[in-house]
Amino acid sequence: MCAAGPSLTKQLPWLARNREKVVVLAIGQSLAALEAAGIRPDLVQMIETQDVSHQLTAVQALAEQTLVLSVQAHPKLYQLPVARRIVGWDRSNPIGTWLATLSGEPRTLRTGGSVAVSAVYLAAFLGAPRVLLIGQDLAFTGGERYAKDSVYGGMGVEEDPDGQIFYTNLKTKADLFDRPTPERELAPGTLRVEGWDGGEVLTDRNYASFREAYRSVGAQLAGEGCEGLNCTEGGARIPGLEHLPFAAALASLPEAPVRARERIDEALSRAQPAEPGRVDEAIRKVRVELEGTRRLAARCRARCTDALRRSGSTVEVGRLRRVQKVEKELRKRVSRLPMLEFLMQQELQELVASSLRGPELGERNRIERSAQLSLAVEGAVDRLDPLLQTLFASD
Repeated sequence: MCAAGPSLTKQLPWLARNREKVVVLAIGQSLAALEAAGIRPDLVQMIETQDVSHQLTAVQALAEQTLVLSVQAHPKLYQLPVARRIVGWDRSNPIGTWLATLSGEPRTLRTGGSVAVSAVYLAAFLGAPRVLLIGQDLAFTGGERYAKDSVYGGMGVEEDPDGQIFYTNLKTKADLFDRPTPERELAPGTLRVEGWDGGEVLTDRNYASFREAYRSVGAQLAGEGCEGLNCTEGGARIPGLEHLPFAAALASLPEAPVRARERIDEALSRAQPAEPGRVDEAIRKVRVELEGTRRLAARCRARCTDALRRSGSTVEVGRLRRVQKVEKELRKRVSRLPMLEFLMQQELQELVASSLRGPELGERNRIERSAQLSLAVEGAVDRLDPLLQTLFASD
């Protein structure tokens, strides 16, 4: 699995000499560096919800690539002119798991806090007995943030004489996102952690959190008979994984070629596409359910408005009970539509936080929260229904 950390640069010659012994899985950020080294990966995983299509547009052999895309990946990633696109159903995404069920696909993928961790999970899902990680520095090795020739290569980190840490060459990445950014700025949240070789390396809080996430990743892989090896030979030491020089790991592999592309072609040729009629009917039913939920939310909000308008400091018991009854039914409907609940996460969290701040709130406050819930449901329906309508209208 090829991440895009600075140490990837020194490992690519080893990978090129042993290319046929391994299945090469890349992430979008590392693809340009692989191409510069004359290596075409077997699979490229991209799960980003923002438009990172620029990571691939400069790749000359883009038309030969096979992408594994998540359901929530940005639409521009689905429009890239590649040889093949494979949808990886993400089990943490309610809409994705629902669509997977409709498509007759019972298997879903785990995803992690980063694209690289998700790629490791993909390798295990595909049955890899060993996953060799290269370029997974999770630190600023040699004052660099990314591998040479990678899409963000050239971005660096430097320390002033007074000990302040700065990110440098920021416009290398910011210009690709069309964001106004200075060339150099103070790096917040930097810290030092144990390095691959036992020393100390500089990292930041984001990388440190990904590093800690590998504790559970390594345990999960081991429980499934998959061995995770950190062969980066640079950057941070990653808990939960064995550390082994890349050359030694490659030398332990069988000499016979793995024929990954042939096996991928064969698997895809056996794949059965989903029946359009079955998917369309399921989407139609959900849209009917959504419309009923919208009407119920509007009724709940109307009852809340009526109860608040007709009441003073207290609310009549009968009106309060009518609000509570319709709210209970509304919550049941939302629970039957996990994709709707997914879109309401922020609003639901705010309502929970409000309850914790004031557990002894009076009747008016309870009705106001019911009204807020109704508005959140209506807003989520307004966002979800057009998406389903687009799916329904698609060929």
